Amino acid sequence: MIKKTLPILLALGLSALLLAGCGSSEPGPEPELAQTSVPSAVDPSSEGLLTHDWHLEAFGTIGEEDEVIPGTSITLRFKPDGILSGTGGCNNYSTTYQTESSGELAVRALATTQMECGADLVQQEHAYFAALADVTTFDVGAGRLQLFYGEDEYAMVFKGQPLEDSGPAD
Repeated sequence: MIKKTLPILLALGLSALLLAGCGSSEPGPEPELAQTSVPSAVDPSSEGLLTHDWHLEAFGTIGEEDEVIPGTSITLRFKPDGILSGTGGCNNYSTTYQTESSGELAVRALATTQMECGADLVQQEHAYFAALADVTTFDVGAGRLQLFYGEDEYAMVFKGQPLEDSGPAD
């Protein structure tokens, strides 16, 4: 019984699809799209974050920050669309962020590559990633950036390299 009715059901379904496609070839009115606005990830008072590639110089307890391992490049770049990316010294990472005019900074969970590196670099990178995930506030100005974490008892100190004005941001 099922073998006989299955082809009939398939034929009826195909016929219904074909008939649904028939109709007026004149275009109807364009559907109205809902007008929504996506809030900017960067508060206008935080625009200084967007003007530099940031290179980590030191991080740790405020006033006692440890310098990064010589020859290591730990970077971050804030993009206006709410994307934060860079390198942890070994692996690349990316995440999303949001700022507030009060100097608050929220960083979401990181996505990272999984390259193998020496034990010292891995240890430094894990500490950096943990600190970045714990950031709560920032201070930016004069080509310097400080990110505060651990209830503002710890800081990451970055030096900025101005971005070249090469046209629209990606």
